[in-house]
Amino acid sequence: MKQKCLSIWLAILAVVMAACQENENLVPGTGFVQLKVSQDLTAVPASGRSVDITRQVLAVDFCKADGTVAKHIADLNKLTDDRVLLEVGTYSVKVTSTAADGKLGFEQPAFYGESAGVAVQQGKTTPATVTCALTCVKVTTKFTAPVQKQFPVCVATVTDGSRSLDFDKTETRAGYFSPGYLLVNLKLANEEGVEFTLSKLIEKTLAKDHYALIFDLVASGDNDSSLDFDIKIETDDIDKEEHTVTIPLPDTGYGQEPPVVTPSGNVAEGQVLTVNDPEKTLEQYNVSLTASSANIGINKVQLIVTSSTDVFGAASSYFTLSELSETDVAYTLLTGLGFTLPLDYSEGKAAFVYGFTPKNLPVGEHSFTLLVQDTSGQTTRFSFAYSIKAELSTEPIDGNAAYVWSRFATLRGYVAHPEGAACSFKYRIKDEAGWTVVNEVTMAEGYASAVVDNLLPQTTYEYAFVQGSSEGAVLSFTTDAEPQLTNSNFEDWTTNSYGLPAPWKEGEAAFWNTGNSKVSGVTAEITQRTAHTWSEASSTAVYMETMFVGLGIIGKLAAGNIFTGSFDLSGTNGKITFDRTFSYRPVQLKGYYQYQPAVVDNAKGHLNAGENDLCAIYMALTDRLMYVKTGESVYFDPHAEGVIAYGELSEEECRRTMTEYAPFTIDLTYTDLTRTPKYIIVVASSSKYGDYFEGATGSKMWLDDVSLVYPANPNEIVKQ
Repeated sequence: MKQKCLSIWLAILAVVMAACQENENLVPGTGFVQLKVSQDLTAVPASGRSVDITRQVLAVDFCKADGTVAKHIADLNKLTDDRVLLEVGTYSVKVTSTAADGKLGFEQPAFYGESAGVAVQQGKTTPATVTCALTCVKVTTKFTAPVQKQFPVCVATVTDGSRSLDFDKTETRAGYFSPGYLLVNLKLANEEGVEFTLSKLIEKTLAKDHYALIFDLVASGDNDSSLDFDIKIETDDIDKEEHTVTIPLPDTGYGQEPPVVTPSGNVAEGQVLTVNDPEKTLEQYNVSLTASSANIGINKVQLIVTSSTDVFGAASSYFTLSELSETDVAYTLLTGLGFTLPLDYSEGKAAFVYGFTPKNLPVGEHSFTLLVQDTSGQTTRFSFAYSIKAELSTEPIDGNAAYVWSRFATLRGYVAHPEGAACSFKYRIKDEAGWTVVNEVTMAEGYASAVVDNLLPQTTYEYAFVQGSSEGAVLSFTTDAEPQLTNSNFEDWTTNSYGLPAPWKEGEAAFWNTGNSKVSGVTAEITQRTAHTWSEASSTAVYMETMFVGLGIIGKLAAGNIFTGSFDLSGTNGKITFDRTFSYRPVQLKGYYQYQPAVVDNAKGHLNAGENDLCAIYMALTDRLMYVKTGESVYFDPHAEGVIAYGELSEEECRRTMTEYAPFTIDLTYTDLTRTPKYIIVVASSSKYGDYFEGATGSKMWLDDVSLVYPANPNEIVKQ
């Protein structure tokens, strides 16, 4: 398979002349380098979308021979002049390209390039060319049709130790990660809700590697069905390799439980043990993990270590413990830090004990994940961390949902002796002059915190913790963005393959969908575009009507609906999968609606015949994939596991008979302020219980201009 490696060519060149040209009126002893950005459009990500380099942050450093930076450009794309003035001399030009928010992610790669020997001459404009290559690892996924058919929920979570991305069955984008290793956690759930998980560690990932993860079902025997976890590697530097792990599925009758990791000592799964540096030799901070597997035994044990220091040799390191010997460098490193590791993995052993102690760990953050795999391929994880504290430290908050929102953040610090001098924080926009000082600090068990608001969304800030004349390190965090929903004004429509209205722009992927996308009423579409809008500024809105679809007694009630997700139809039943990715945290959903309920003529237990129908508008943020089937008692449960926030239109508003549009506001109630959402669910229906084929024929609803509202401070968040 030909490598589809994404490459960006950054050209810093003279566009007017091939050679240096004369420039008048320059400061003596200076010259220009003229800048221009170009892109190789022949190579694109696996999704088919090219990365627009104008959306990347292009940092340029002009370095002298001794390595000092003579001039730094934070973002090349924001320059108003395409020329850079420099003193006469010879420079190395270094270009770093990252995503706009500074983080790797979906369709957000990073690049680097360097060109030496760029000579700037008096009064002239000098061309130079820098070729940038990927500095990260590319991942794409595919779930084959048999997997999708058997498992409504298919999610592969990929992490490099610093970030995680969820690839579900609809994901076509490429994700980008730091080199080192990748941990792939595959989660499946069948129609009955039985879940099955598998983890695989991909070792020694390099920049420019492309990992195409293909998940497929294969037969492995007369009475066996198993999952083929197939990883194909595409790269410029390494020949294609295949790694396959075959495991039994949960419905094969094996009944084999996954391995068990039992902790002893002062630790639980996911716990962070905070240790003052002078106290790290105390036995109370020692941790012991016992790994065991019933009946079939353990096949492999691996340890992933992430550290803010270089004590393990790299920021993220991994060790296959079950393959170590006393002569291995890794064994010497780990035992030298005070860890005890078994070397005898003979088949007769039923359990393996791993001991951890912080006594030789330096000040910093150190996390450990033990991966225990049995001989069938099932994997169990156990994670914990040591936080070794200095006398005074600024605590990291970047990327932590508990502390960073779009317009406010909770700054944190640690002090071993809070009874000493007064504590404070200082903060500013990154690289700007002057600091804002916050003296109102809350102390709890040595940790200091202070909330700062009136911040700018999607902006990087610097901050530091201060006690008296002592200061902790200057750290940074980036506030969340505040995006709106795609096509939230419902101006974009097309006609789908069934000849019915579809709420997305022609040629673009759907964000909104409707369960009526494959069926229509006898005389009209159930969900359609309408010019009946809430204001003259809006040209189109959504119109939904509850209809009886079919002939005579052969048919069912169908409610008009629109939602964020995908829809599959099987006969007269359908399944909605709420799979639209969204990792931000608004507090309200606003919009305009009009409702004209009819009298209920299809009552099945939720409604009474003869009363007015009621509509529905609700919203949820979740960190797990969810779906709804029509005709079953699986109406979306706001209290289900994975729901982070939920809100719905009140029953009074759902029953109103309206002659014109009215505004609505739905407040979201958060169940957890420490988790980041992965999916957004917004649903509107002309009959709330249309999922059960229950409601009133002729109920009509209009919806227009929905929008998300983000919190300005913590007081605007409703917590359950």
